[in-house]
Amino acid sequence: MKIQTTWTFGNFSITAACNVESAEPVGPLAAALMEKGFLQLLQRVPASNAEKALAGYEKRPTGFKRDSILYSEDNALALSEAFGTSVEVTDKVMLPFSIVDVTEHVGGESATSRKSATEMATKITGTPMVAMLGLPLDAALDEIIEACHAQFFARKK
Repeated sequence: MKIQTTWTFGNFSITAACNVESAEPVGPLAAALMEKGFLQLLQRVPASNAEKALAGYEKRPTGFKRDSILYSEDNALALSEAFGTSVEVTDKVMLPFSIVDVTEHVGGESATSRKSATEMATKITGTPMVAMLGLPLDAALDEIIEACHAQFFARKK
């Protein structure tokens, strides 16, 4: 049975998955409990190790918040790698897992608008339309995504 869970880690949205062998079919309640248990395991040691790796500290500084780690493609990749590939369930019993996806989480904003801006930016990268956003033609994809998001998808105050 495949278990998948998604959660917020500061400015990141993370999706992880694992496979659990079961000789018998698992009902909806047991499946929900397994997903929540998997999430709890990931939010402990793997999340702490990933935070330390990205923030560059050994002991968490007073007042440190995960959202002080800015989202970037490089940080998303580093976060994915820092989570590792297995988590201890009980003494000497490890559960292999994989990070399926790491995307930007923007509080108070739907993931759909960010996804739409990313899709638009990917389509116009390297075309004259980039200049219409006030960016140079050779602008980085991250810059184009931000410009598309601000121009077409961000909530106006």
